[in-house]
Amino acid sequence: MQLVRDNWRIPAITAMHEDNPGTREIGRHVFVLQTGASAASMQETSKRYSLLVERLIARDQKAVEDFRAEYCLTIPRRFTISDRQAGLYPRHGSLLARLSGQSYESEIPRIETQAHAIPNLTVSLADATVALVTEGGLVPKGNPDRLESSRGSRYFKYSVQGRNDLKHGEFEAMHTGYDTSTVDRDPDRLVPSMPCAYWKAVQRIKKVHDQYFVTTGTGAMPSKMAELGAGIAAEIAGAGIDAVILTAT
Repeated sequence: MQLVRDNWRIPAITAMHEDNPGTREIGRHVFVLQTGASAASMQETSKRYSLLVERLIARDQKAVEDFRAEYCLTIPRRFTISDRQAGLYPRHGSLLARLSGQSYESEIPRIETQAHAIPNLTVSLADATVALVTEGGLVPKGNPDRLESSRGSRYFKYSVQGRNDLKHGEFEAMHTGYDTSTVDRDPDRLVPSMPCAYWKAVQRIKKVHDQYFVTTGTGAMPSKMAELGAGIAAEIAGAGIDAVILTAT
């Protein structure tokens, strides 16, 4: 595939699950669409494949790169570099520079994160409406909306109205980043409707929002999570919600 791309300038496209050992043999410039762990994700992958082809035909380079960042696996490229110094000496020098307050540079790139201010609660907790949000993938049994088990691209809302407990067998966790068996046995481990019902009964909070918000965070692009988070936040801000309990894995 890399040969075709390099010699005839024809884009090469494939699709793989992130655990496929073949990802280590793929050329760095091949488009590798992220698939699910089973054939159940084939329909969604086919749609994304068609979308990528449309963008390539349109020669919209920005749209192609946005697609690559959101839906394609990152294929690392490794280099072997010869250094006259043994690895001990640069590390020793970096340690001494740090201890003495001097500047130093690591060979590991630093990921810069954006700081977000934590808002203050504007009402007393006893008067607050609380929403439940999770990136742990809890959905009704059967996953009716086909939430992805990794690299979530959407979020959903499901009703907890009138519920004091999320029952075993009625919900399941779609998430490949942790052992979901304990959540499947007791969904309140992830979406704590029972504790919230108790807090409401003893007047520690006023109300639990009628729906909980859910997506899947594992393996997802930060840009996509920021987009989903902004969508959830906008709905929360417009629904008279005062506080959020966010559970993550």
